[in-house]
Amino acid sequence: MPGEQEWLHILEVARQEPIRNRVMLALAYDAAPRREELCSLRTDDLDPAHRTLRVRAETTKNRLERVVPYSASTGVLMSAYLAHRATISRARGPLFLSESRRNYAQPLSLWTWSKVVRRIAVTADVPRFSTHTTRHLCLTDLARMGWELHTIASFAGHRHADSTLQYIHLSGRDLADKLARGMEHIHAWRITGAHLPERRVGGGVAVSASSAAPVVEGGDGRWSWPIVPDHYDTAVEVQPAEALAVNELGVQNLRRLKDHDPSAAGWRVIRRLLGPLEAVNAALDSPPTPHRRRAMLDVIAVLLTRCAETGRTFWGWTPQGWIHLLGRNQTEFHQHAPGWVNDEVRPYLAAHAYLLGSFNEFHQLGSFQRLTLSWRIFGRDRVSSEIARIRAVLASWGCQLGRDDDTLLPMVVCQLLLLNRSPHLEDLDTSLFDRIRREKMLAGSQHYTLHATQRAVAQLGFCDPPQPSTGRHSARATGGAKTWEQWVDRWYATSTLTPGVRGAMRPALLRVGRWIAAEQPDVADPTDWTRQTCATWIAAVDRMRVGDYVQRTAGLGDRLGKPLEAATKAGQITALRTFFRDCQEWEWLPRSFDPLRALAIPRSITALLGPDPRVIADEVWAKLLWAGLNLEAADLPQSQAGQFYPFELVRAVTLTWLFSGQRSNEIARRTGSPGSGRTRGCGFLLVRPRGLWTGGRIGSGSSAASSARPAPGQPPACGSPD
Repeated sequence: MPGEQEWLHILEVARQEPIRNRVMLALAYDAAPRREELCSLRTDDLDPAHRTLRVRAETTKNRLERVVPYSASTGVLMSAYLAHRATISRARGPLFLSESRRNYAQPLSLWTWSKVVRRIAVTADVPRFSTHTTRHLCLTDLARMGWELHTIASFAGHRHADSTLQYIHLSGRDLADKLARGMEHIHAWRITGAHLPERRVGGGVAVSASSAAPVVEGGDGRWSWPIVPDHYDTAVEVQPAEALAVNELGVQNLRRLKDHDPSAAGWRVIRRLLGPLEAVNAALDSPPTPHRRRAMLDVIAVLLTRCAETGRTFWGWTPQGWIHLLGRNQTEFHQHAPGWVNDEVRPYLAAHAYLLGSFNEFHQLGSFQRLTLSWRIFGRDRVSSEIARIRAVLASWGCQLGRDDDTLLPMVVCQLLLLNRSPHLEDLDTSLFDRIRREKMLAGSQHYTLHATQRAVAQLGFCDPPQPSTGRHSARATGGAKTWEQWVDRWYATSTLTPGVRGAMRPALLRVGRWIAAEQPDVADPTDWTRQTCATWIAAVDRMRVGDYVQRTAGLGDRLGKPLEAATKAGQITALRTFFRDCQEWEWLPRSFDPLRALAIPRSITALLGPDPRVIADEVWAKLLWAGLNLEAADLPQSQAGQFYPFELVRAVTLTWLFSGQRSNEIARRTGSPGSGRTRGCGFLLVRPRGLWTGGRIGSGSSAASSARPAPGQPPACGSPD
């Protein structure tokens, strides 16, 4: 790490460098990119309007894309360099170009940049200065400015904060200043609290600084639990004197109304009950409006009254006891609460249940405002910043949940934070998401939001991505001869085919097992199979109908009992051929027959394979084109939170589907900037309206629609869907 004087020497030398080297050095400090990330920047990675640049995933060390800002002074240098670059090349592409005669206008290499930095370091007499030093310096300065560790990690593109710690070099003076700022309030009540006079809070009870101090953050800026039970008397039983004092104080005093008596003797008797309740109110992030202060005082009155009625303090209440008091909805709450309690009391009561009683069963409280509760417990700014981090990831994927007007994401994220008892995304783990799904705490659109949230948190590097849901070809399918099923499971666990292919073949192989159990019980062991057995199976497949030898028939509808399609027959035979071929290749089975010949697809089946195009009438084709070109937002299905995908994305996919001639999987794989996936040469436009196939020549620009539509009275040229 260069000292202040050494850094000034480096800047003095850098002023003599060409504009390209100066802007690269400025970006190396401002955005803290790695050497390869800096040299691989492209012109379309810049956003001068917002002074940000995109570090693409393929250039990073851990394949994490990020967007980082740069300063206004660097923006001035960048504008000057872009004007200079235009004199070298006006083509889009690499941002930093070589100006040497040998490689003029070619991308700047890593080694050239290393040599430039080395020359600056030697001239400035700072020999240890390298291309990576600016990254260390930037992250250390961010830590000096008070950035949280996880924020610095996101800025640097680190998956784990442990990597970020290696880049932060704080001196003893920096640590002393940070300690003084972070511990000022803690020392005020932990050390000097014994020498401060008692102050009156609430109803006039004297509370020392240690029991009524507001919540402070930890030294690293993390949220800490505001109520520590060890600081209070947590005896579960309510003493008779305490119950008597609550009753004698009465509602007028307990609610702290205008004419209450702050000097009543009962306040001192219930001091151990009142202290933690006052501490919770002091810790909440709630605007000090009159009606909110009234609700917070009424919560204390409700809890003290409840303690006197039950004979147990809130430290010993069970989750069911808190649910009984809170109610599963607002109506049930008013049934159990005193008549003077209004609707505003219930949210504050839930905050006391969370901080005092470790209550976490918010999914049983109906449509509860979890966002507001999280703001009050964890702090509005902290919760909003964590939600914004997830929104940024989802917005980069084009998800509707990434929009600021979405309401589902904050509700689900706050449920996660409350369940995890921490407002920090770094503390979320995979087990929490699994628990929510296992216990069915969310349903409907909230469940889909949970899936998207876990994907975003996994992208940030804090948990595992959600497991793909099992579809129709589930690995849990069973049935047939047990010996055969064991062989199939062994093959499934050993095969190197992709999970999707293995998942499609396993049900087909289990179908063979059910056929064996019903028709050929003597060949349940694959070692007993012969060429004659293979011929018998192929004959059975050729005569098989929909619903034969399957585990379940739900969803087959009117197809039940109809002959199998040729493609299905071919898939059944191919699966068994692959199974025996692999088992013989792995020397699990003797080579008693050749699977490629004994289990070849008969010609009677192969003759039926292939596309089955249908001619689309002119009026139907015109309707398709008109619907695609005139698609509006009102035509899309609506969820509880609005459209799940942005309308612009749906319209782009629609037009691509109509005019690009691409299959659905090809459209799904399209990535990169506009224009990066242009059609190569001539092709066919493939439209799949509810099983119908059609095609036509692809045009360019506005001629695409006219060239794709067949002439009146002429059937369209049909292409293969595969």
